[in-house]
Amino acid sequence: MAGAGKACRVTCKCADIPFSFEPHRERAADETMIARYSATAAEAPGDKITAIYSKLSRHEAAHVVAAVAFGKTIDHVTLGEAQPHMAYRPLTGRNDIQAEATIQLAGLTCDHPDGLRFGDVWHCVYAAQDGFVGLCDTCRASRLFVLENPERPIREHVASVFDAFDMTADIFRSPAWSGALDALSAALERETLLTGVAIAEIVRPFDLTKPLKSISPIWTNAS
Repeated sequence: MAGAGKACRVTCKCADIPFSFEPHRERAADETMIARYSATAAEAPGDKITAIYSKLSRHEAAHVVAAVAFGKTIDHVTLGEAQPHMAYRPLTGRNDIQAEATIQLAGLTCDHPDGLRFGDVWHCVYAAQDGFVGLCDTCRASRLFVLENPERPIREHVASVFDAFDMTADIFRSPAWSGALDALSAALERETLLTGVAIAEIVRPFDLTKPLKSISPIWTNAS
């Protein structure tokens, strides 16, 4: 954690969730999934487990689609062991803040189609400025902007997160990204674990870089 030895005034709830970024193939017990993703389970009118895996598969597949579009080498994506995540090699592809922020926020565009909540973003930005290294997507995106320009006021970092989210949601409305998301999420829900080779084959029919050409960079070091 950045700022070791410094007591953080605020942290995100993701601090309480133990996580292992390993290519898990086996699924956790249904009871574990329902307990951990109780909010998703509560939303489900029918089969709670099916609803949970359906939502998680789209979330993680969205991260993968964005990462592939920016040229990242994907290691794997998994829903296993109640540890859903996507792993890519960070030094591959584009490494600018626009690419990284889009990748981090991609999953949230599936979870929050009506947009992020201001309080959640403000909380994560504040935590990032305080030295907290969170695991949730909002914390990760917030920390990107804080590290990019530590002197900016909180409200400007919050605005950047919202701008990044809106831009990411717009790109996912393109036929290429939405089509790749549908195909990849269906495969992930069925298989639980997908490696880079399988992912590349699934998204091959979609030109994921084309939608990026119409997006102008909106973040700079001087912003």
